[in-house]
Amino acid sequence: MRGENPESRSQNPGANIQVWLFLFLILNSGFFILDSAVFAATISADSLDYLAEEDKYVATGHVRIEEDDALLLADRAVFHQATSLAEAEGNVVYEDDETRAETDHAEMDLKKKTGRLHDAVIFVKKGHYWITGEGFEKMDGDHYKAKTASFTTCDSSPDSRPDWCFKGNDVDVVVSKKITARNVTYRIKGIPLLYSPYLAAPVKSERSTGLLVPLIGNSTEKGIRFSPAFFWAIDDNKDATLTLDYYSKRGTGIGAEYRYVAVDSKGQWYGYHLKDRALDKKFWILKGQQEYKAARWEAKADINYVNDGLYYKDYAEQNDARTQRFLQSFAEISLPLKNSRIALTGQYWVDMRDGNAGAPQK
Repeated sequence: MRGENPESRSQNPGANIQVWLFLFLILNSGFFILDSAVFAATISADSLDYLAEEDKYVATGHVRIEEDDALLLADRAVFHQATSLAEAEGNVVYEDDETRAETDHAEMDLKKKTGRLHDAVIFVKKGHYWITGEGFEKMDGDHYKAKTASFTTCDSSPDSRPDWCFKGNDVDVVVSKKITARNVTYRIKGIPLLYSPYLAAPVKSERSTGLLVPLIGNSTEKGIRFSPAFFWAIDDNKDATLTLDYYSKRGTGIGAEYRYVAVDSKGQWYGYHLKDRALDKKFWILKGQQEYKAARWEAKADINYVNDGLYYKDYAEQNDARTQRFLQSFAEISLPLKNSRIALTGQYWVDMRDGNAGAPQK
């Protein structure tokens, strides 16, 4: 280059060595950023190879591929640079702004956010929907198709059975619009109770007032169970749920739950009453979580009360609730300081043994 000092390149040979050493470490660290002007994709892995003839990267071990707001994690993946297609296997997690999916094998177009997922659990963030099944195809937007799948709003995992779900074949889901399926069964805890050769139902992503899917069951002790519920969308930050529990051999229970979120507080409260004919008892339950913030002060409470511990032994849905020894409540007021905190805490235990909910234990 004209005007360049020929001696300037050799004045600091140590700096040249540092530059080459830095480039060597980068190339051997398993971390690459593809041409951001074209692909804007980032790959990190324990081992990463580039096959120039096929224009693809082969990543192994703790693979992490990011493009725009799409993220793909896997044990092994092949990323085709020209098409943004990623073929992943082993503990695969795919996530974007709308979806999170877990599977063992997937082929995803990270630019278009479409592709195939095999034996997957998909969580659709808009509307809190869980879709579990085989042969998934993620279409444009919130459109999913599956050879066989179950559909629910209950939190799910590959090893769990949701409280309720619809399961069918040739499932087609468009979130915010509808779901269609064939040979559909309505299931409670994995047990099929109702059947329909075809299902077409709306799928809403926004809260709306109306009836919820009822719980239906049968047991030798309680008889037929029918539990409808009504959801009331009071406001953007407030809602309530009214429930009815009918047990043909035991009695009827009614409950109400109220939730709200405000700038300086939030709370969730639940009250329930059940009259059991077989035990000749009336059960009363009160649960609540409340938080307040005022200036620097904070207050919170977690209330759990039942008038008779026999309720949990006969009606609790979870085993740990049936066998719990004490039922605990607490309330606390605190003031955070620079390196410490001042707090006043009160705790209350109810003895659940032998159905005795008499005096507090502490």
